[in-house]
Amino acid sequence: MVLKKYLAPWVILGFLGTPGAEMLPRVEPGRVVPALKLESIAHGQVELAQFRGIPVFLTFISTDQKASLSRSQIVFLKSILNQYSSAGVKVFLIEASSVDSRPTAKQADLVNFTFDWELDSIPLLLDQPEDSAANRYGVRDLPTTFLVGAEGFLADRWDGLATTAQLAMALQQCLQTPATDQEALESCSGEGMRRAVFPGLPPAIRLNDCIWLVQDEKPWKVGQAKTLRWVVLRPEIKIARGKIKLLVTERIHDDGESRKLIDEVVDPLPESEALPLTESLAGSFTGVYLQTGTAAFLRAGCHEVEVRVVDYNSGSILSQGDMSVSVE
Repeated sequence: MVLKKYLAPWVILGFLGTPGAEMLPRVEPGRVVPALKLESIAHGQVELAQFRGIPVFLTFISTDQKASLSRSQIVFLKSILNQYSSAGVKVFLIEASSVDSRPTAKQADLVNFTFDWELDSIPLLLDQPEDSAANRYGVRDLPTTFLVGAEGFLADRWDGLATTAQLAMALQQCLQTPATDQEALESCSGEGMRRAVFPGLPPAIRLNDCIWLVQDEKPWKVGQAKTLRWVVLRPEIKIARGKIKLLVTERIHDDGESRKLIDEVVDPLPESEALPLTESLAGSFTGVYLQTGTAAFLRAGCHEVEVRVVDYNSGSILSQGDMSVSVE
């Protein structure tokens, strides 16, 4: 079955990749950063949510001796920590050599690395192969540095080497403009601009190039459920077919706690039902998936909603999108 063109009503639609993890969308400034909990070499388990209330630098590096830019970045970060330690600023390094297709160092070598670089006050965290932090943060190059503000929003990011001056300037802005709870809620990225992209449907919200959400425009209220229809499209050029798993989770930015909203196995629609949903879409597709359900938020605040489409057979992530939702 080969189908052509667009999407459906109150919906999310995703274009899936081939089996195997796909690079996920970049985390951009202004968004709530993904949750992070990783083991470190000498400081036990580190969870980003524990440091809410202070600015945090997260830098993905390679500890390979040939990774000169990563090593230069460590020098600049140590300088920042020396200058701003009195403000409570924290710095974390994340070993992510796989981003550069380099082998991950052995445990003993990483221990030696922390001693050689005198990283007593800068924990070295170990990224995990499954559901890696580098992938969830959209890291494509090493080093990549993220400055997370006190309220859990991304203040800035640098893809490649960031100088001490660049880091200091961004950090000073964070320290000089602390957000109140109301300001944090108002700065919640929200559901994004709605665009009329689907004939006969309400305007849609863009999560990324592959995922859109169509829903009513009423504000989210605590405890009030909305009916949502989720649609996933599989491009013709992709070979893998069959069932998918739709996973939707939400996390409120002030405590980092996550809650599962949807965890459903979805079968492809028959052609007679799929064609009307895609007749206006520019492109050809080998499958369309539709799942209808409801969602409600139990607390007020800024919630980060993450949508994942997983290959049912392999378990690999095929597509992912996220958005921030302000709940009154």
